Amino acid sequence: EPIQEQYYQGQSVEQVGSLINRATNCLDQMKNHIINIRKVVTKDIKEEDFKQVNLEELFKARIIPQYLTNSKDFRIEFKCSPKCEVHLCESEFIGAIENIINNADVHGFTVSETKYVLAIWVTETEDHVQIDCANNGNPLPPEITADKLLSPGDKSIESLGSGLGGAHIDEMIKSHKGSFVIINDKNYNVHFRIILPKGKKHEN
Repeated sequence: EPIQEQYYQGQSVEQVGSLINRATNCLDQMKNHIINIRKVVTKDIKEEDFKQVNLEELFKARIIPQYLTNSKDFRIEFKCSPKCEVHLCESEFIGAIENIINNADVHGFTVSETKYVLAIWVTETEDHVQIDCANNGNPLPPEITADKLLSPGDKSIESLGSGLGGAHIDEMIKSHKGSFVIINDKNYNVHFRIILPKGKKHEN
């Protein structure tokens, strides 16, 4: 017993056990994080995963309804041409938009009883569609650029998230030969813009 007390430098067995468990949990989280990064980086999106999609129908049927609950402290404003179509991988696109919305919900809408708004509007040209996602929540830290936002793992080890939301968005952008920019907007604290080609301009 004296040797054990000397080895732990005055800490109880329970305290040491707690530290070991915390270190183990951190290592497990790091391991899972590396596995998830590999999944994102090596994900293979095939040509047959792409199809012609009506964006208004997709948003109204697959994306927006899940956020229309009393438990959400924000409302979604949505505008889109009823005939706006694009050739895309539906599951990848939905995942990217959900990451943007969920990130705003968790990190942007943090003050209770505040009337938060998340606005999504879709416009189109002859060759491209533009998806703007903006909100009046907490602004992004000044050091956050588009490249940093889309890079994997920009989180502390204590975070419950994987830090891969941005990487999933980046994967969708690259697979569709699109682009992503952060817009300076006097009307919204956070404003993201995704631009995608309408045609089959992607790589397998």
